[in-house]
Amino acid sequence: MMIAIITLHKINNWLILSFQLGLLLLNEAKGEVVQVTKTYMLSTCRHISNLFLIW
Repeated sequence: MMIAIITLHKINNWLILSFQLGLLLLNEAKGEVVQVTKTYMLSTCRHISNLFLIW
C-alpha cells in the first residue's frame, strides 16, 4: 500500500514538472513567434517604404 502511494506521488510530481516544462517551452515558442513576426513586419515596412522612395 505504501509503495502505491509513493508511486502515485512520484507520478504526480513528474506530471507537475512536465506540465511546467511544457508551459515554459510554450512561452519560449511564443516569444520566438513574436520576435519573428516583429522582424518580418519591420522588413516588410522597410521594403514598402523603399518601393515608395524608388517610385
